[in-house]
Amino acid sequence: MKEELLKDIHEAMLEGLRGELPFESWLERFDEIVARHGWRYRGGRG
Repeated sequence: MKEELLKDIHEAMLEGLRGELPFESWLERFDEIVARHGWRYRGGRG
């Protein structure tokens, strides 16, 4: 599970770095990815 979570986040990061995904969209994608993998924040976001 951890490997898939990291893979998905990495792919989203690459899209952002290539300019294919604006930062606000990246944040939304990040939230979708972590929710899909069942990951939860410890504390608040940021």
